[in-house]
Amino acid sequence: KDVRLNSFSASDKQASFDVDIYNPNLFDIPVTTLDGDIKLNQVPVGHIAATNPSNTLKSQETQTITIPIELDTTDFMGIAKSALFQGGIKYQFIGTVGTSYGPIPIIKEGELSAKELMTSFF
Repeated sequence: KDVRLNSFSASDKQASFDVDIYNPNLFDIPVTTLDGDIKLNQVPVGHIAATNPSNTLKSQETQTITIPIELDTTDFMGIAKSALFQGGIKYQFIGTVGTSYGPIPIIKEGELSAKELMTSFF
């Protein structure tokens, strides 16, 4: 449903993203993995790979999973600088949620304003 930058540390080369996953079904879904790539302005900046991020995604509910990832901070800092001049950056998350029923694809695209990006640094 949504992917948000939660925190960022250039010195640790770490960030965490909040991933909102919605289950529209009338039954619970056991979640086994969350896997995907994050791009900013079409530049890969990190990969999410989590095993057992949650036990079960409840029926017709949204669950937020916070996933820490290691970033390529060189690219991330360059993108952040360009965002100041462009007024924002485009983000893309492409991945899958692994379930006992099979993989569920996730594609989320949007735009992050320069203000939103900068608040993640402070």
